[in-house]
Amino acid sequence: MKLNKKLFLTLFFAASAKHISAQVVPAVFSNIYFDNTAKNYYFKNPVDNKIYYADTTKTTTIIQNFSQLPLAYDSGFILNFGTQQNGSVLYGLKDINNKMQQVVYYRYLYALAKGKVKVDILSKLIGNYDFINWQKNGRGKIGYRFFSTTNQILFDGSFVFTYKNKKFALDTCMSEGPFVANMESKETTIWFETNLPIVASIVISNAGNKKSYIGQLGTHHEIRIKDLQANTNYKYTIVMGDYSESFSFTTFPEKGTQNAFAFAYASDCRMGQGGNERNVMGVNSYVMSRIASYAVYENARFMQVTGDLINGYDIDENKINLEYRSYRNVISPYAAQVPFYMGMGNHEVVAYEFGGYDYAVDKFPFEKCSQEKVFADNFVNPLNGPMSEDHSKLDPNLTLVDFPSYAENVYYYTCGNVAMIVLNSEYLYTQNENNVDKVGGNIHAYIMDNQLQWLTETLAKMELDKTIDHVFVTFHSPMLPNGGHVADDMWYNGNNNIRPVIAGKPAEKGIIERRDQLLDLLVNKSTKVVGVLTGDEHNYSRTLISPETKMYTDGYQGARIQLKRSIWQITNGAAGAPYYGKEETPWVVSVQKFAVQYALCMFYISGKQVNMKVINPETLEMLEDVSLK
Repeated sequence: MKLNKKLFLTLFFAASAKHISAQVVPAVFSNIYFDNTAKNYYFKNPVDNKIYYADTTKTTTIIQNFSQLPLAYDSGFILNFGTQQNGSVLYGLKDINNKMQQVVYYRYLYALAKGKVKVDILSKLIGNYDFINWQKNGRGKIGYRFFSTTNQILFDGSFVFTYKNKKFALDTCMSEGPFVANMESKETTIWFETNLPIVASIVISNAGNKKSYIGQLGTHHEIRIKDLQANTNYKYTIVMGDYSESFSFTTFPEKGTQNAFAFAYASDCRMGQGGNERNVMGVNSYVMSRIASYAVYENARFMQVTGDLINGYDIDENKINLEYRSYRNVISPYAAQVPFYMGMGNHEVVAYEFGGYDYAVDKFPFEKCSQEKVFADNFVNPLNGPMSEDHSKLDPNLTLVDFPSYAENVYYYTCGNVAMIVLNSEYLYTQNENNVDKVGGNIHAYIMDNQLQWLTETLAKMELDKTIDHVFVTFHSPMLPNGGHVADDMWYNGNNNIRPVIAGKPAEKGIIERRDQLLDLLVNKSTKVVGVLTGDEHNYSRTLISPETKMYTDGYQGARIQLKRSIWQITNGAAGAPYYGKEETPWVVSVQKFAVQYALCMFYISGKQVNMKVINPETLEMLEDVSLK
């Protein structure tokens, strides 16, 4: 976590001394209390007075078990995953001169003994198996993969070793990354993790010119690279003592220029069916790696992934952290070159569960373990969004911080003449909308008041910005769902009664009214929004939202919005999650394309023109090639 993020969140939560106590229930919730005897929270149902205690089960599969440093021995290294872990390990060498650094596994799988396994380098990875010449160079890189007893892939790791005077030693190296983030035309951030604390540096080079940027002592490193040239390719070398690795990136075009470029979009790469790499600790690594590789192959300048990155829905943030680690491992070879921007979905949930799913709320204290905080801890996104829902109409106490932060889960960025606005439709998510009146919180797909106000101001600013020609807005849940989430998303089968309830007070606007307010901003108040990029439904669809689109049930009694122009809803939740088929809706005739194949959306920007190609990354089949503007 970088310093300015720490400062941002420290100042945000410092406004409330109340949150120092882990026993205090946030005021946004109702009927949740703390039992001093049981040392646990409980929910008391106001209908029948039945009490449900929070599930405090802890997972034994946590990231700490996979983060212990390898221990050298005479023939290699010993990996220790803890005595609670059973399974087996595959290992092999990595070539750091290979752009993607894929591990080449040795032929055998080795079972753990009391949680440990030997990586036998000296007798296994020699001779014709030493394709990186570690014996000659005295240094090499090992990649390894951990399998459970049921052969599920749980973790991928790597480490660098030295071999001198016939002795192996662990070297300081990156344990994760690097990742290029928060790209601009003349600046970017490069972040990574190291296995040992070190003052790392980054050397940037182009056309013979070099400049070094020095970080701070630690294992988490975020280094801002400045004074770059727009639309220029740079080599960067991460220096860790006497060891280094090199990569490259290309800066964004100058803001407002008409340079042609491409970007990529997908969502819902959480675990799928089929086993093995389709479920690598909550992530469909098989599909997501193909999506990422094709996006880089097509020279995408950035990739937006909006929600359901992981399987999630867990009560233990340690398990969620391990799943996020799995996701980052999948994208790492590609995100070292191209920035990946992340948005939140409903599967990013970290919850307190009272009686299971029925009474599940965003975990608290919000500043320590909410789904929003855990998400921010695992990624580096811009910090230009709203603060929270504090001081909104529903705020139960204007003097305290009662809501989780929007830091790094609501934001925007620009590339050339394009702006991308990232919203969070799963903020403060209470999983069962039928019980939100009893327990409190937000419902699936609802954009709350302060976030909507921030969007209003941001769109107005972009409308006046002559350097921006095209605006895309992305959030996880479709406004007009087509298959898999017609019973919820921003529709709930046309039931406008569904809405958030904060501290016992229902929101003024129901889900359909809030959807229409969102549409009014995107369509009627903006001339630049090309479309919304959504997910949640595990399929691909392209829907025309126009003045002729039917968006209500026949018996709908509320006000109906009149649209002045047309935009596109591009739903691509086809990045690996189990598929959903098409359903009947009032707007079915406005659905221009629907497919259940895996999909990657590639957007090609050329001045005032916007073209989109949709590719199946598994078969390379072109699903469609259309002009959007």
